[in-house]
Amino acid sequence: MKKYFFLAIAGLLLAASQLSAQISVEAGYENSRYRQTYSNEVEWSDPLQGFNVGAYYNINLMSNDIHAFSIQPGLKYSYVMTTEQEGEGPYSMNLSLNQHYLNLPVRFQYAARVMPGLRVMAFAGPNFCLGLSNTLNLDIIGNEVDFNLYTGEMTGTLPLAGDVGEYLQSNMRRFDVSAQVGLGVEILDRYEIRGGYDFGLMNMMDLGDVRMTRNTFFVGLGIRF
Repeated sequence: MKKYFFLAIAGLLLAASQLSAQISVEAGYENSRYRQTYSNEVEWSDPLQGFNVGAYYNINLMSNDIHAFSIQPGLKYSYVMTTEQEGEGPYSMNLSLNQHYLNLPVRFQYAARVMPGLRVMAFAGPNFCLGLSNTLNLDIIGNEVDFNLYTGEMTGTLPLAGDVGEYLQSNMRRFDVSAQVGLGVEILDRYEIRGGYDFGLMNMMDLGDVRMTRNTFFVGLGIRF
C-alpha cells in the first residue's frame, strides 16, 4: 500500500509539470488526540500539541474568474508532544511523550471568489502518515528512561522492583491513513489561512477488542509562489 501511494504521488508531481501548477508553503499549529472505543464506550486521550510545516503543489484542473478546482499533493512534517506530572516531592514522576510524523496529504480543493482579492476554499482528501519517532520519557526520582513505542527499545533503568519493561508494550503502528476535511480563505491570490481535521481510519495499536484511532486538528498560514 505504501509503495503504490508513493508511486501515485510521483505521478501527480509529474503531471503538475504539464498543468498549471503552483507551489505553496505552509506552517501552523497541530493538536492530536487518540480515540479509544470499546463496545459503546468512547474515551479520549489528553491532547498532544505542536506544530507542522510543509509544502504543496496546487495543480489547477479548472479555473476561471469565479471558480477553481484543484488537486494538491503535499509533504508535511509534524511534531506533537505532551507532558504530565504525578505525585509530589521526591517520589514524583514526570512523563513526556514526543511524536514526529511525515504526512503525505492529497487535497481535492474547491475555491470560489467572493470579492476581489478574496476566495473561500473547501478541501477534502486522504492523508497518509508515517511515524518517524514515538518516544515516551519517564523521570522517576531522578532516573530517566526513554521507551520507543514503535520498536520496544528502552534505555535507562527505572528504580522499581520487577521487570517494568514487560508492562511497556511496543505494538503501536507507524503507518496511518486519515480522512482530511477543512476550510480556508485565500487573500490576494497568494496568502492562505486554512484549518481542518484528520479523522483517523486505522487502528493504531493491537489492544484486543479496543480500537484506537489518531485524530488531529490543524490550523496554519500559507504563501503561494
